[in-house]
Amino acid sequence: MAASLDVVYSTVLQNGIRKFKYKNSHLKSVSFSDQPGKGAIFAYRSKEHMIEGIGLVITSEEGVIENNNRFTHWTPNVFRYGT
Repeated sequence: MAASLDVVYSTVLQNGIRKFKYKNSHLKSVSFSDQPGKGAIFAYRSKEHMIEGIGLVITSEEGVIENNNRFTHWTPNVFRYGT
């Protein structure tokens, strides 16, 4: 039984971030009602970027799925804000 990545991401993130991107979503339907604001996670494209603090703020599972082959590290902990 193989689980798809979107199910794995939902389980790991425990629905702490939005399912779809707030703007420019390619997955959500027109009749989709917006979710209340949730948290964010941080993702990095290399270990060097992670050490230097150069990364991306991801606020939706759609954003994680779109970039899943580019990230080397990302935080499974959902934050309300970041520095």
